[in-house]
Amino acid sequence: MAKKNSALFPVATLEQVPELIDYLDVRSVVEAYEEEPTVKEYRAQLEKYNAARELADKALRAKGLSYGEWQAYQKRVKYDAEKLCQILGEEMFRAVGGTIETQFVYSVDKTKLEGAFAMRKINPDLRKEVCQESTVYHAPKEVVLP
Repeated sequence: MAKKNSALFPVATLEQVPELIDYLDVRSVVEAYEEEPTVKEYRAQLEKYNAARELADKALRAKGLSYGEWQAYQKRVKYDAEKLCQILGEEMFRAVGGTIETQFVYSVDKTKLEGAFAMRKINPDLRKEVCQESTVYHAPKEVVLP
């Protein structure tokens, strides 16, 4: 069932997006196959396979083991530098190779900024330089078979 679009986003026509014609034709064929009993059973088995694969994957990784297609190939080591500094003290931490850095993270309140643009406290032309817009979609999922 199609989702309702807001007034901001017009609904495309097949003339505007001719690629939809092939998609709709192929989708109807795929949907017909999905109703076949063998495909339904296959999907059920895929769900079981994926669940079992995920559990096996977690268990192997937790134990650091390899088996069949799961090949452990590298060990990564990560230290909690902040905790180490707290334990050793700053002087010893720096002596063993530790560094302390300040990082600046910039953020802005979108509502206040949009208000400033609207009230012309900030030149509205600046918006083009500092704002990136993208459209978020709900779209059909890709059908994946192994």
